[in-house]
Amino acid sequence: MFRATIDKMAAKKNQSIILTETNSKISLQHDYLAAASAEEKNAMALWKLGSMYEKGIGVFTDHVNAYMWYFIAEHKGNVQAGVDRERITNKMTPTQIDKAQVTARRCLPADVKPNIFLKT
Repeated sequence: MFRATIDKMAAKKNQSIILTETNSKISLQHDYLAAASAEEKNAMALWKLGSMYEKGIGVFTDHVNAYMWYFIAEHKGNVQAGVDRERITNKMTPTQIDKAQVTARRCLPADVKPNIFLKT
């Protein structure tokens, strides 16, 4: 039943969702809804994706992706994302930070030049 619900949600977005045995049903539904909201540029959902990557919730721990999502969420107005981005910077190399910033810039509109693009 849960799989059918997810399939219907994915069909609406023309996306496929890969289910793994290690994720709980509630976590999968939450992950999907967070990703869907992030597509709608919801700053809280963007921050949540960063948190998931930082903590390894439903995904492998990945500080580069966590930084990227925090970076974008901060740009969209989530203050906590800025705090978390600063904190995770201490766990990353300069090369990782550069990679995360370059990736984040690609996700933002070309005409936007936020002041958070400066290296920390």
